[in-house]
Amino acid sequence: MNIVIIGGSFAGISCAMETRKLHPKANIYILEKQSTIGFIPSGLNLTLNEEIEDITQAYFVTESDVRRANIKLHLDSEVTAIKADEQKITYYDHVNQEHKIMAYDKLVLAMGSRQESSILHDWSHPQLVTTKELQNAANGYAKIDKAQHIAVIGGGQIGIEVTEALVNANKQVTLIEAETSLLSRYFDQDVVDSVQEAIEIVGVDILLDEKVMDISGKSLKVTTTKRTLNPDLVILGVNLSPQSHLVADLLPLNEDGTIVVNDYLETAITNIYAVGDLVQTPTFEEEQAFIALVNNAVRSGQIAAFNLFEPRVKHQQSLRLIGSRVFSQYITSVGQTEIEASQHYEVSTVNVETPYSITISDPVKLKLITDSKTGKILGAQIRSEQDILSMADTIAIAISNNLTDQELAFQDRLYYARFTSTQPIIYLAALCSFENRLRNTK
Repeated sequence: MNIVIIGGSFAGISCAMETRKLHPKANIYILEKQSTIGFIPSGLNLTLNEEIEDITQAYFVTESDVRRANIKLHLDSEVTAIKADEQKITYYDHVNQEHKIMAYDKLVLAMGSRQESSILHDWSHPQLVTTKELQNAANGYAKIDKAQHIAVIGGGQIGIEVTEALVNANKQVTLIEAETSLLSRYFDQDVVDSVQEAIEIVGVDILLDEKVMDISGKSLKVTTTKRTLNPDLVILGVNLSPQSHLVADLLPLNEDGTIVVNDYLETAITNIYAVGDLVQTPTFEEEQAFIALVNNAVRSGQIAAFNLFEPRVKHQQSLRLIGSRVFSQYITSVGQTEIEASQHYEVSTVNVETPYSITISDPVKLKLITDSKTGKILGAQIRSEQDILSMADTIAIAISNNLTDQELAFQDRLYYARFTSTQPIIYLAALCSFENRLRNTK
């Protein structure tokens, strides 16, 4: 039994590891076009922040880990064709410089995504840096060392995290965002205002509501809707796009380039599955969306492993959990923002603030978003100078189980005695929401 997985990042690795547990006698192959596997996309930031000594240390899994699981790993192996009728793939072995054929019984597509922008005329521009793959990130690290003024395009999580790393490396940074606020996909403006203030305090020039129209010229020129800049270097923090070009003529695709799959991640062709950034994820109000998050990639890879021989686990809803530490603040978001939720519900919000613990006075600020009629919990956003990221998991469970503010407020739980507020504040916010709802119905 040959199970072949194309792609050696989060989705492909998680699928391979789970498949090995479920099918100990199967032949499992991973084909990866890069010369390495398991690179963490934030490796450039970790290096600039001196959290690791060398960018080559930024791995979530090693080749040895994979091989110890008795998974056959083919690096520098680029799949060039899939013959579904014969259940065979053709790949190019870059080391031996020859084309090879491999048969499969089950095929998992896990090619992931890439940074992409329609504004670029020349992706090979020497002053342009992308960070998702090891070689690009390593080249970028060398270029950053020689640059002084760096423009970061994109004010989402990727852009803000790399901006902080550049500030820590004593670089002058201009952060350009097309929307009217930072992190707008995951946070309401009232929550990220403090983050923006913290970024501006350290001297970053933030350009909001400014779309980049062109990047060109031997002497680098960045043209926006409002001005022209001449930085020494540009780092792309723009959105990701699925790398589905290999199957564009073989499988039906959605408009965003993701592969059409059923509830069990099987494509239109029997025995071919797709995972990670190649597929849309069930999200709010029974919609589907392309959400390129690591947690979605890992979960989908594991789910596909369970479904290879019979449909057992449906693709789970994404609540778009993100969390990060940026400019001395921990921020996390789960579920819908207030703006998103308002499109489907009459929304109520409560903002609660408590000290982190009985001995640490740093405040924890939580914004809870609910349906004002039923109390159904829709989303939450949290920030603090202390680590509150794990709080998102608790709220995610509440949202996934359709809990109301009343049910969450009186949920049985361990009493913490204020040694930490990272869980009690959740129940306090739910109680405040329920109290407000009762007052408003009288």
